[in-house]
Amino acid sequence: SLTVTTDRNLLRRLIQNLVSNAIKYTRHGRVLVGVRRRGELAEIQVIDTGIGIAGDKLNTVFREFTRLDEGAREAEGLGLGLSIVDRIARVLRLEIRIFSNPGKGTRFSVILPVAAVQEPRREIDARVPARATASLAGLHV
Repeated sequence: SLTVTTDRNLLRRLIQNLVSNAIKYTRHGRVLVGVRRRGELAEIQVIDTGIGIAGDKLNTVFREFTRLDEGAREAEGLGLGLSIVDRIARVLRLEIRIFSNPGKGTRFSVILPVAAVQEPRREIDARVPARATASLAGLHV
């Protein structure tokens, strides 16, 4: 397990936008999301098997209202998702890397520092006493 210290809501929005974008441009195939530790860094990856991004377009995908030529007509949106990702990354001082192969897919990697202080693991007794569940008898949700 690893701990990172950052703004939870902004990081969540960044990941949501990357995943949403990956789903939008992947008609068939899959979208994978993962995290791994690389020394003192954590790397969050969003990988898709979608249409990919041409090399000459990689520098423009973070601009507002930018949409890819291929597949753009089928995918809904204004072209703001990745510009929001870029702004959040700048605010949080995170690095974003893009690796793409047109026709095969794209991998976005978000690099962030691992917190120096690790929280100790705590054992939790998950047993629920019978008297605590008695009031739930007959309850339908």
